[in-house]
Formats: sequence, structure tokens, C-alpha cells
Amino acid sequence: YDFSEIVGFIGIRLTVYLKDKGFSGDIINSVYSADALNPYLIYNKCKITKDFIEKEDAINFLSAYRRINSIIKDFNFNEKKIFPNKFSSRYEEKLYKNIMDFRESITKKKILPNYSSNLNSVLILTSFINSFFDNVTVNSEDSDEKNNRFNLLLFCKETLNLVCDFSKIKEK
Repeated sequence: YDFSEIVGFIGIRLTVYLKDKGFSGDIINSVYSADALNPYLIYNKCKITKDFIEKEDAINFLSAYRRINSIIKDFNFNEKKIFPNKFSSRYEEKLYKNIMDFRESITKKKILPNYSSNLNSVLILTSFINSFFDNVTVNSEDSDEKNNRFNLLLFCKETLNLVCDFSKIKEK
């Protein structure tokens, strides 16, 4: 046996165990990470995530996240660099500033030991994401502006996924 086979076996058994404990596959997949195979931690993250997604604020956040995900999924990213000096609206600036602050705070706090507080702190981003979409045309006529906006949304998704892979959580 090699290490990957052993991790795979444990992962499958852990998934079965968590399903037996009442967690849905989407919640398990959103928190499961083979490179950080810690059954106790994964169990706790499933429990926290399950409670989290039942909150009204979380449902609103997940809706905003899905909006990001659906817009960027088919975009062909060339260079994934964001140019904050080229933002043309305060909504881009606010989203960027808040996602940078969020990223900095979760990096300082460490993601795994503070999973619950990190998960709850994504909720403050909902209004900035929604304001961005309500006031900014992502698919701008100007190609530089368009690329910058798509890169900003990709950065948002990648940052949020540091906490949990929200794209794996099914809509209720």
C-alpha cells in the first residue's frame, strides 16, 4: 500500500461515518480536504457548516456566492491580476477592500482553529457582493475593465474558498 491508498480508504470510511451521523454529501465535500485528513476536525467542520447554512444570513450569502460562481465559471482567464487603480466605481473598490481585509483576517487567525468565526465572518461580505452586482456591469465593453472585474470576482471566490468550498453546498 502507498500513502495515497491509505488516505483514500480512510476518506471513504470517514465519509460513510459522517453520512451515518446525518451530514449530507455536499456539506462533507465542502469541508473535506485529503491533504488535511483530520477526522475530528472534519466532523466538527461538518457540524458547524450544517448549522451555518440553516441561518437566513447564510442563505443570502450563499446566493451571492453562487452569483459569483455562475458568472466566472465560463470566463477565460488570461492573467489573474487585479488592478485596483483601474476600478471605475466605488462598488469595486469596496468589494476589493473588504475581501482583502477578510483575507488578511483569516490568514492571521488561521483558518482551521477558527473555523466557526471565519465561517460567520463571510456574512459581512454579502452586502458588498450584492452592491457590486447591483451597480456594476461585469461584462463591460472595455476589455481591461471587464478582465479586472472578472479577476476581482475570481479573487473573491478563491478567498472565500479558503474557509470552505461553498460551491459544493447545494441550494436548499
